[in-house]
Amino acid sequence: MAKGIQPRALHFGAGNIGRGFIGAVLSQAGFHVTFADVNEQLIEAINTQSQYTVVILDHEVGHQVVRHVRAVNSTHLEALDHFAADLEIVTTAVGASESQPQKKSLRCLQACLPSL
Repeated sequence: MAKGIQPRALHFGAGNIGRGFIGAVLSQAGFHVTFADVNEQLIEAINTQSQYTVVILDHEVGHQVVRHVRAVNSTHLEALDHFAADLEIVTTAVGASESQPQKKSLRCLQACLPSL
């Protein structure tokens, strides 16, 4: 990774765990996060706002804004192929109801990145 270029992460599943935990942790670690999901409304919302807020429930309620994020449809293999060359990490947190559509995408990405 060239100096000054933010490392890229691709995360499958933009649900509560994906955005509220994994995406937030990756962002805090300095990654530019792209979510891959099947929910078109969620994909559009992420891409329109380029950020989202995580509500942290502790002794007091806190808020963490996760910025500079985007999303792609995980069933559009050509969109995923665009990311393959520049990825530093791929993560996943996919619910059972969406695991079947994601499997093909993960296999395709694995073929592009044999080290996964």
